[in-house]
Amino acid sequence: MRLLKHMLKFIPTPGSGLTLSTDRRGGVIRAGRLFLFMAVMLFSRHACAYTLEELMAHAVNNRDTIREYVADLEKSREDVRFFRGNFYPRLDLNYTVNQLDDDTSSENEKNSIFAGAMTLNVFSGFKDTYDYQSGQYRYTATEFQLDAIKQDIQLAVALRLLAVYQSKAWLRVVEDTHTLYRERYTEAKLKHKVGLLKKADVLKIKVVMDDAAQNVRDAQARLAKDLNDLTRTVGMEDRRITLGQLGFTAFRKLPESVKTYEDYAPVLLEKRSELNALRSQQEAARLQIRSARASVYPRADLSLGYQRYGENYLPDGGDDSEDEVRLQMTVSMNIFDGFQKYTDIRKARLDSKSVRYQLNELEQTFKNELRNILEDLDVAFNNYQVAQESLTEAEENQRINELSFRKGVATATDILDAISYLSQARFNIITAGYGIFSNHYRLTRMIEGFDKNI
Repeated sequence: MRLLKHMLKFIPTPGSGLTLSTDRRGGVIRAGRLFLFMAVMLFSRHACAYTLEELMAHAVNNRDTIREYVADLEKSREDVRFFRGNFYPRLDLNYTVNQLDDDTSSENEKNSIFAGAMTLNVFSGFKDTYDYQSGQYRYTATEFQLDAIKQDIQLAVALRLLAVYQSKAWLRVVEDTHTLYRERYTEAKLKHKVGLLKKADVLKIKVVMDDAAQNVRDAQARLAKDLNDLTRTVGMEDRRITLGQLGFTAFRKLPESVKTYEDYAPVLLEKRSELNALRSQQEAARLQIRSARASVYPRADLSLGYQRYGENYLPDGGDDSEDEVRLQMTVSMNIFDGFQKYTDIRKARLDSKSVRYQLNELEQTFKNELRNILEDLDVAFNNYQVAQESLTEAEENQRINELSFRKGVATATDILDAISYLSQARFNIITAGYGIFSNHYRLTRMIEGFDKNI
């Protein structure tokens, strides 16, 4: 808007004293309209602010952390394809060339063998089936892990934007406080000149005013760091996020009152991605026990082989070439392998127990976190209500002391205390509001409430 006003100064208007020819006047008007259009477009561009949902979507679609989990998901998909290959027959081709020092009764000096075999496993204790199903469950677990990291990133973006909003409000409070101190300091100097106020009172206000100026600089630095953290969380390092690019519409209205623990706990246990991932891993571990147990059963393989012997380096050369087709069924069973297969079974059972213990621990941890979040939310709502009442009282107190100070009734200590109380009341309402929104977003994350379709 400042740029727009600056450009309008260069557009001739009636009574401006500028006289131009018709052609030049028309050219200037056209140029002025062009400048005006560019200014409006520039202003509109800056007026379009990033919403919380847009920042979340950008983070989910651009963070390398997401790409890392997507790569893990692709590896899990390849594992499923690998285990599916056990259901298909195996085809092998072999070509061998032999060179002897002399002919023998069974082989020429030069000979070759071409062989092909197709092998199909008929039975192996259903190991291939269990491995394939286990791979599918591990793939599902990876999908849940990807959903979990998406939820975590959306929570991180919400908290980072909330931190920027809090720092912005914090900066405004300390700036207003510094302004109040500066105004009272100006009045105190005038009162001192006419003998209505002691020099010590003027110096006292000056010290507090300087301290407020330091608080302003600290708040500015805090806001800049929060913007840097938001830029990193969203993954927009290529174009730094500025305060003017952000929209804070998500924080204009307080969240609605929360429900009880009994309402949220079933939703938590059902939807939480980390729990579902462990449940899928538990099923995969259970199937791996059966897969390991399959090694104690016999194995049956059916093979169809073709072999051609040639009396030269080429398998079809010479009169002594021979062909052979063989259909073969092979049944094998390991009797002793140093107890390795039983060790594998015990390890698979221990893996299943380990996952079950992890699942139980995580469920209890999440339940405890849910209780704590609900406690913090209840405190934050109560604090906000008290802070609103305190702010009204502090504003009235500051107004009364300001009038009294101007009339010479109130002392410097009275007016300083009134400004300090007002600032503290404003800080309290900002802190309470931050507590409400931050715990609201943590509760949303706890029950997997962020958008999964981003």
